[in-house]
Amino acid sequence: MTRNERRYLLTGPIATWLGMLLLGAISAGYTQIPGTPIRLVVQLVLLSVQLALITLFFMQLRRAEGLVRLAAMAGAIWASFLFLFAFSDYLTR
Repeated sequence: MTRNERRYLLTGPIATWLGMLLLGAISAGYTQIPGTPIRLVVQLVLLSVQLALITLFFMQLRRAEGLVRLAAMAGAIWASFLFLFAFSDYLTR
């Protein structure tokens, strides 16, 4: 294992963790502001950035082969179906 690979193995997860902490703190702080009309949009943007951090850096999908990326995308699509159907059931009751 080269020095750059060892360095990447250490700095990647730590940087991801720090980014997640920062985005979590921003999210928690933003929820304390009363009367913000675009709260849902801001929270969804923060969630999307957190999801991108996890998939690209922590799961290392940037360096993954095509089949691994395809499997991750298939899992995300099926999870979105699950949330869509659960949310539509919730809205109809």
